[in-house]
Amino acid sequence: MWSCLLLRFLPVILLLSSAGPEDVRLVKGGSRCAGTVEVNREGQWGTVVNFYWDINDAAVVCRQLDCGSAISAPRRAHFGEGSGQELLTGVSCNGTESTLSMCQSENTNQIRALGFIPAPHIYDAGVICSGRQMIRLMGGADRCSGRVEVKFNQSWATLCDVDFDWQDAQVVCRELDCGGPSALQKGSHFGQSEGPTWSKHLQCEGHESFLHECLTSDRPEQISTHGVQLTCKEPDDVRLVNGSSSCSGRVQVFRWGQWGTVYHRNWDMNDAAVVCRQLDCGSAVSVPSGDRFGEGSGKMVLGDVSCSGTESALRECGSLDGREHNLPHTFDAGVICSDFVKLVGGADRCSGRVEVKFSHSWATVCDADFDWQDAQVVCRELDCGGPSALHRGSHFGRGKGSIWSKNFQCDGHESFLHECLTTDRPLQSCTHGVQLTCKGTIMI
Repeated sequence: MWSCLLLRFLPVILLLSSAGPEDVRLVKGGSRCAGTVEVNREGQWGTVVNFYWDINDAAVVCRQLDCGSAISAPRRAHFGEGSGQELLTGVSCNGTESTLSMCQSENTNQIRALGFIPAPHIYDAGVICSGRQMIRLMGGADRCSGRVEVKFNQSWATLCDVDFDWQDAQVVCRELDCGGPSALQKGSHFGQSEGPTWSKHLQCEGHESFLHECLTSDRPEQISTHGVQLTCKEPDDVRLVNGSSSCSGRVQVFRWGQWGTVYHRNWDMNDAAVVCRQLDCGSAVSVPSGDRFGEGSGKMVLGDVSCSGTESALRECGSLDGREHNLPHTFDAGVICSDFVKLVGGADRCSGRVEVKFSHSWATVCDADFDWQDAQVVCRELDCGGPSALHRGSHFGRGKGSIWSKNFQCDGHESFLHECLTTDRPLQSCTHGVQLTCKGTIMI
């Protein structure tokens, strides 16, 4: 409700031009790298209202303060109330900005006047960063592979590969939220560093959350021929459990070295679409919540997930660290995907070229023997109402894969296409795939 009014009364997005670490600070957190966020605007220090505050916003604050990676983005004055007035709200960073002032944000005067902040500072945003000693992987194809470097004395230093082992690698991958290590490459796989070499020997046990928690010892003077060349395994960080197949069930994600669940608040079809795409499970059909698939285990590790629906993986979406909330698993998010049929090339998920999954790949369905009863089942399975049109030609484009070798014989009442009888289709040239438009789901 408040967000609709906010868009109505606050049409102007403020892009604040001031930059530098002096315009943001963290207070009451026990160190300069954790606490309630305070910003300086026109000589006045004040707080940030946590509406839409997420881990992307926290990442920018940590970067600006030279405090390493963002661990979480606590809300509701987690560290205690800040000082001054609430100066900003609706902060929206993509996570790559160098300062918070480069992110979109809104002034709080209107929402304060509208009564959306019932008492001062109860919605103050917070940040927890990994700390001053930063770590990164450089030269790799993505953020989870590369040459290991640490921040030391305000400069980046390469780790020597002479005494770096698998336990050390486990901690590096965990701190970067990249799962576990998959390879320690030899030589200069990701290139040579031009900076100094770090003078310490890491002695991690492998269970630490951050590299700075590991014991270190002085390394005997020797020439380090190469830096540590590390690849972490980032994929396979989402799964569906307790459903009827691997394409339906309670959502579990791997974050911070553990499997946990997702809080269903704001969980919608866009989020589900990303999960289904990531798991190669076709289209999203529905987003059941609560204990539909039974209560999960472990902690609730993510909350307020915000996907546009076009992302290739859930980790690319905005989200909040959910570990601090300790919510019961009756609030777990779920997903049901159509793991056998999908519509491709249309304007939305309810129109397109019909494809079915066969032998772990997608095949186009031939239009030569596809009828209205078959279309009814496809639209029903995809939660898209009933069929409205079977188009001629290549209305939604030609498929690039194989042609499915079966003929569907649906009665029209089946819930899923795989329930229909099939027969072998006579060998013939299929000129086009089925081009289908469904009516779409009627929301009540």
